[in-house]
Amino acid sequence: MHPKFSPSPPPSEKAILDFTTSLRKQLPSDYLSAMAFANGGTGFVGNRYVKLWPVEKLLELNNAYQIQKYCPNLFAIGSHGGGETYVFDLAKSDGAIYRIPLVGMEPAETEFVSPSFDTFVPRANFLR
Repeated sequence: MHPKFSPSPPPSEKAILDFTTSLRKQLPSDYLSAMAFANGGTGFVGNRYVKLWPVEKLLELNNAYQIQKYCPNLFAIGSHGGGETYVFDLAKSDGAIYRIPLVGMEPAETEFVSPSFDTFVPRANFLR
């Protein structure tokens, strides 16, 4: 049995506010709502390993991995623990989660993972 998802403690209201006001485009509301309950987390959701980055690190890690340089419409929110990252495609309004390799990153390499954040990491995983 895989260890279950372990949510991190909630971020401060200031951290959420600083993060959301610094975005060039709003992220899906189900993601932002979940992050108010848990500031990221790690573990398995079903058979998928998920490492969600804390709000204080999201912009820093997107810049470090040069996400917007190579894929201007993508915004990374975490990884699968290896060489791929989970992203939102901000050019789409569907709020779906995609996966893309960090090496050789190109928009054509995005792979659909889940139709929404709530189906990617169900809210029950944050309330433990």
